[in-house]
Amino acid sequence: MLPKSITKEFDELEQIVTQLHFNWQVYESLFLKNEDRIKLLNYTAPAFFIVVQIALIKDILISIIQLTDKHKTKSNKNLTLDALIELLSETDFLLKTTLNDLKSKLLDKTRAISIIRNKRLSHFDYKTFLDSGNIRKIIFNKESVIDSLALISQFMNEIRYFYIGQHIITLYSENISIGSVEHLIGWLKSGVKFEEAISTGKINDIHLYKDKFPKA
Repeated sequence: MLPKSITKEFDELEQIVTQLHFNWQVYESLFLKNEDRIKLLNYTAPAFFIVVQIALIKDILISIIQLTDKHKTKSNKNLTLDALIELLSETDFLLKTTLNDLKSKLLDKTRAISIIRNKRLSHFDYKTFLDSGNIRKIIFNKESVIDSLALISQFMNEIRYFYIGQHIITLYSENISIGSVEHLIGWLKSGVKFEEAISTGKINDIHLYKDKFPKA
């Protein structure tokens, strides 16, 4: 079982990591699947999905860097992956060595994401604005996000494996259902078909159909 020194922190971070993977899978399913999906979103509710896209990617990038922050920032302590290393007993030096190696790889992999967080998300860096002309535009590398998430998962699972055993390893990227997104896409497609049926006269009077959610 997990040592008491990290149980509360590990459980909270695991929830954060799980939510982070879910958010990324939703983002991928909505905005990175294929061109037809983008066309569907732009046709049905473009302004809404722009808001969703920006909000999701901001949250994803910020969350990745929050997890990789140092345990201490001046006099303040942060709940991060580094905090778990600090809380481990010195007798578990093999695990600490493994986690420190993973942390180094993660910091290297997230360097570009960290710049985005610092220059465009946490702050509107003036020089970045002058150089780019658009401080609001977020350009990121998909592979760096995927690799970062994989390293974060590996970090958490190394702790699980060390204290609990291999059979408890969590597949963060595989145990999340994105059915909610596919369900939404299905309804959007149905709406487009319904609109076409009305415009071509296949459905003559839309008012004959009862509104299930009149106050929505």
